[in-house]
Amino acid sequence: MKMVEKQQIQITANYVIPEQFILVDRVEFESMKLKLESIWITLDEALENLPFKKAWFRENILIVPKYRKQLDVKNGGCIDFPVSERGGRYKVHREMFRKWCDENLAEVFREIK
Repeated sequence: MKMVEKQQIQITANYVIPEQFILVDRVEFESMKLKLESIWITLDEALENLPFKKAWFRENILIVPKYRKQLDVKNGGCIDFPVSERGGRYKVHREMFRKWCDENLAEVFREIK
């Protein structure tokens, strides 16, 4: 059996990148992508991928003192509650809310059954 040595050729080429494109390192690209995503979203946006309606969420989580305290940004939570319950808007920190749901929804479901 005859051993064949690997051969290498180094090629240098010039390629003009069209103006509408840029080359970016993958790590930098992922970082920029995260920054572009909205950090603060509406309550409706936050609930889009969850298996319940806004009214259920309000009744079983938002007005329950234990959960409201955990969720309030004043206590390090992920929801900025409106000053007035009438007509005010909730602001929800997207990633913190996802984490809170992952960690707490099973408990909420157990308590309301």
